[in-house]
Amino acid sequence: MNLSEDGVLVMQLEQRRLLIRVQNIDDLEKIYKLLISTQ
Repeated sequence: MNLSEDGVLVMQLEQRRLLIRVQNIDDLEKIYKLLISTQ
């Protein structure tokens, strides 16, 4: 899982990469923390 400076969260799944882009960078931080806590 990688968080880029332009506000895109990149997750490496089994066969593909998932890109999560949000308008509000605070929302991205919330998503990131949620994903970390559920791993």
